[in-house]
Order: sequence, then structure tokens, then C-alpha cells
Amino acid sequence: MATDLGIGLPLEHASRTCLLSMELSRRLQMSRSERRDLYYLTLLRMLGCTAGSAEAAEYTGDEVAFGRETQHLDYGDPQVFGRWVQESFGADRDPDERRRMIEKLFTYSPEEHGAALAGHCEVAQMLATRLGASSGVSAGLGFVFERFDGSGAPRGVAGSEVPLGVRVMTLCNEIETHHRLYGSGAAVAMAQRRSGTAFDPDLVNVFTSNATAILAVIEEPAVWDRLLAADPEPDRVLDHAGLLEAGRVMADFGCSRANGSCDDRPPGNDVSSPHHAGANVGRKPARAERAAAGGDQRPTSSGKVRW
Repeated sequence: MATDLGIGLPLEHASRTCLLSMELSRRLQMSRSERRDLYYLTLLRMLGCTAGSAEAAEYTGDEVAFGRETQHLDYGDPQVFGRWVQESFGADRDPDERRRMIEKLFTYSPEEHGAALAGHCEVAQMLATRLGASSGVSAGLGFVFERFDGSGAPRGVAGSEVPLGVRVMTLCNEIETHHRLYGSGAAVAMAQRRSGTAFDPDLVNVFTSNATAILAVIEEPAVWDRLLAADPEPDRVLDHAGLLEAGRVMADFGCSRANGSCDDRPPGNDVSSPHHAGANVGRKPARAERAAAGGDQRPTSSGKVRW
């Protein structure tokens, strides 16, 4: 949910995307281990979203609002994106300010953009590894901005070089957005329109052939309960050391730090905002501190904590 807010999307976007991914992967007969990795890959997709927030804000004015307003666009289609910029970007500002905003946006070079996406992937992989994610999840987080036609970033790989789980997740992410904004028909049309460019055509065919049944999983209430039930490995637990590290990861995500933990990094490594450099150095979440001291522990019957 924090990653949803970090990119300007409503709460439960990632949860609903995960439910779609699980249903599509079931129809693709992916293995249990593949589906387990896909489950966490989908939920952690934007774990590095704050890595370049300061730079993004510099070029867009408000990177969260920019993410919200452009969530429906195909970033790989320069004509569509350019048209949106000319028609909508900064439309509520006075003409001179809007002109300066557009000029600033267009100074954002492809090299800078690629580097920002690479940084996002690296931070997401680092945080996921600290959370105890599998090697498959951590590896997949390095491909979340790739496209089926090879025009993505930071690697520019195409086709089957993009892991299957990533291809499923990428499609389901956009399906959720368009279904939420415009309805089932628009989600199907979007998938067909981007087939072969952003998306794997085989996956699009499976979705469009079963769209009503697949979309049904996000049209029911109680998303959170169904998300927990959809976990292919529901008995995964964290011991107390793992819980403490998970708290540190959440703190690091919140203060947006690039490497290591809040306890062992020198000041100045904050990623999201240079104005918050060193803000969380030496600090631990209060509950984690109490847990380390032996209090406020809420283990399962096995003495461990679900995550």
C-alpha cells in the first residue's frame, strides 16, 4: 500500500494487480514456485519507487501527482505521451509557468531516465533481499520496466529474455489500472492495443479469451482477505531477527535510503529527498526496539511471525 501511495495510485492497486496475476498464472499453469515468486514480485514491484523521487520532482513539479495523472498512458508510445504533455501537463498553471514546466520536462534525457529506472531496480532488489525474498523475486525486480518489444529499460531485453513472471505482472498492472478507471471493455482494448509492444501476445490472448472470469477476481469485495488467501505459500514466517530487519526495511523505504540499513550508513544517503539526509540514522522502529528487548512480541504458535 505504501508503494501505491508513492506512485500516486489508490490503495490496493498492487493487491488487485496481484490477484489478477495469480488468476492469470493459474490459467497459464505456472508452477507453484513460479506463482510464489510472482505473488511477491507483484506486491514488491514498486519497492524502489522513492529512489529517484527528488530528481523526478525536479522535472515534473510533483512526481506523485504526475504518476497519478499519467497512470493510463503507454510510456513507450512517444506520440501518446507527447500529446498528453501538450494537452494536459500543467494545464492548471498560468501560461508562462506552464511553458517553463514543459520546457523543463523535455530536458529530462533518455540517459537520465534510464539511470533513474536502473536505480529504482537496484534499490528494490536490495530491499527485497533484506526482506528475505527469493532469488527469483529479487532477480525479477531488475526487469519491471522492460517491454516485450525490447524498448524498455534499463536492460532493453525483449521477448522471453524478460522473465515470464515479469511479463504476467506487467500486463496485469495495466489491466488493473484501465479496469479501475474505464471498465472491463477498456482493459481488454488496452491489452489488445499494446500486444506485441508492451505485452507478450500469448499472455494477451489468454487474458482476452477469459477476460470476464479473470476480471471477476477484482470485482468482489474483501480484497485484503482474498489477497492473503491467494498466497501460494501461506505458511511463510519471520523469526524475531527477520521481523526486526523487516522493520528496518520499512523505515528505510519511508526515509528512502539507498544502501544498507538506517543503523550502518553514514548520513547523506537518503534517496527520496536530499533535505532528509541522515534523518533516520541510528533509529529503529519503536515496536522493533521493544521486540528486541523481549516485549510486545506477537508470535504465532511456532514462535514466529507471519509476513
